[in-house]
Amino acid sequence: RYGKWIDDRNKNLYEIEFNYVKHPKEIKFPYYSYYTTNSYVYGKMNTMFTLRGGPGHQYEMYQKADKGGISIRTIVNGGLTLALYKPIYYDIYVWDNSTNPPSATRESKKFTVDMQPSDIIGRASFFKGMKEIKVLPGLYGKAGVSFEYSTIDQVIHALELGVTLEVFPKDIPIMYSQNKFYFFAFFISYRFGKIINPLMSKPDDQDLQTK
Repeated sequence: RYGKWIDDRNKNLYEIEFNYVKHPKEIKFPYYSYYTTNSYVYGKMNTMFTLRGGPGHQYEMYQKADKGGISIRTIVNGGLTLALYKPIYYDIYVWDNSTNPPSATRESKKFTVDMQPSDIIGRASFFKGMKEIKVLPGLYGKAGVSFEYSTIDQVIHALELGVTLEVFPKDIPIMYSQNKFYFFAFFISYRFGKIINPLMSKPDDQDLQTK
């Protein structure tokens, strides 16, 4: 995130984020095979990430009275988001019932509804399916409150609370069923940074320095 003061309370923001998105129905499945080495989520079809960025605005409701104080600021952001999702492959046993006794071979396949948990050895390599990545553009919005408490003027330490909403033109198939086209979330984050040019701080600070 990069910000630039407009006046003593308002700042223009520009930010970019990279996120990993989980479906609320994701549950790690217990191991059923002695040979299982990788955990997996039964029914998960795609791994999803989002790359989003856009402009925003910050308003400082309460300013620091001294270096030991807290500055309270509201923040809103919005812009373009890109969903990047790739298929997940499972290492499974494929049984050949034509032999006596039945024999099994190990293969990597995408999830299908007839895939039984007892046949799954584990999740295949993350890099398998990288050539099948799909990209879906959408929009996002974010609103929150920031509590900045740094005791050093050139350093930023802040705790942020807020909500985000991402919307896409169609459902994204993370799981085999119960998928959706929007993602609503609450967030809490710790943000740290540095003022690149301390002389270009708030306009009222510049006025004090020149008087």
